[in-house]
Amino acid sequence: MAAAQFLRNLIAALPYRLHPVLTDKGVQFANRQQDRHAMAHIFDRACRENDIEHRLTKTNHP
Repeated sequence: MAAAQFLRNLIAALPYRLHPVLTDKGVQFANRQQDRHAMAHIFDRACRENDIEHRLTKTNHP
């Protein structure tokens, strides 16, 4: 929830639109593999609410 709140605060503070956000597959940004069919992650919802594309990095590729 902290990552989603940070994103919302960042959007409110910046005078321009954010482009795609690239994150790792940490639990702060994405559902765990076994929860992939659960409801959308809160970070994904924050991105969708603000029309931002959320991309995940490949495993072991920073």
